[in-house]
Amino acid sequence: MTPILISPRFQIYDDFLTDEECADLRAASEPGLQPDSVVDRLTGASRTMRARTSWGTSFAKRANGIIQRIEDQVAEITNTHVRQGECVQILKYLPGQEYQPHYDWFDERDPGSAKHLEGGGQRIITALVYLNDCERGGATELTAIQTKIYPRTGRLLIFRYPRCETDTLHAGLPVELGEKWVATLWIRERTWTSVL
Repeated sequence: MTPILISPRFQIYDDFLTDEECADLRAASEPGLQPDSVVDRLTGASRTMRARTSWGTSFAKRANGIIQRIEDQVAEITNTHVRQGECVQILKYLPGQEYQPHYDWFDERDPGSAKHLEGGGQRIITALVYLNDCERGGATELTAIQTKIYPRTGRLLIFRYPRCETDTLHAGLPVELGEKWVATLWIRERTWTSVL
């Protein structure tokens, strides 16, 4: 699988999943969706915020064949081990929903990060798989490099930040028409274990 290089930190792989796999994953996710949350910087607790208005659910590791394929292939592409990956999360955005600019790594200066870092260390890689073509809007904006990646069914976007680089600031822009579905897998420095 040959990547499209946006920059040394960001790569795209088209046709990572098939249309059928994406449809099956959307259908399997629908019953478990609930409002998404973020980590409180002071307490480490999960809470809803206006900055992130999508719906989401997660799958246990190795939950089904599609989840296993995502875990295995992302590990191969990123030269990491499956055990370093967190659980795959599925996100659904409806019109007007978004995730404002943010980093996926935990700011080690924040008191709320300490607990999250216990279970495998820092996040070092994000893998996003787009599960549908959004009719309008919903791009992933890579703020620091002024690039927008538009959802395309089966497309994988990977970005790396082994030292908490600030050029990985990104946002899920508001959906304007239709829906946007994404599968997200975060990779840690070491074997990940849930601490919450």
